[in-house]
Amino acid sequence: MSKVIIFLYYYGYKILGVAFIMFIAYTWIRFITGADKVHYNPRQNRVNNDLHNLCEEKFLEFCKSYMCLRQNNAKVEEEFEEENAFIIKDDRDRETYIYCEKDESIEVDYDICKGILRRMIALDMQRAVIICNGNIEESVLEYISRLNRNSYMKIEIVLLDDIIYDLDHEDDEIIFSAFPI
Repeated sequence: MSKVIIFLYYYGYKILGVAFIMFIAYTWIRFITGADKVHYNPRQNRVNNDLHNLCEEKFLEFCKSYMCLRQNNAKVEEEFEEENAFIIKDDRDRETYIYCEKDESIEVDYDICKGILRRMIALDMQRAVIICNGNIEESVLEYISRLNRNSYMKIEIVLLDDIIYDLDHEDDEIIFSAFPI
């Protein structure tokens, strides 16, 4: 026992010093690489780069086709019978048409954002990016934050005001497009 006490007396401060230096180095490396961000993973940079290409082409095309379908509801059901699509009713008991591409990309308006996120969880999607404009209610942000903490699916929000404003739609309508990664 006395040998242990003598060892700690002579070498204890050195061990603590090395541990402290390792802790500082570990913290600094996490800060530099961005690993201290919530739900960070090495694919993040690739995801962010891909989103820029995705937004200009795919998302704008989705929004325009979605607005066109909303204006021609009678035509929607006929087209959706041949495509991979489904209908969900929101809390106000209004039908909303949701179109799923083959890559499981989902586009929907604001009213059933929560339903869409639940649907994505049911499809075992582990990471998703929600592309929308900046008018997000606090309750939706809190809901997404709870999902990020309590489920295995992690959600990132990307704001695209310039794309949304190019579209012809009502001011109170918010378009969401959720892309699984």
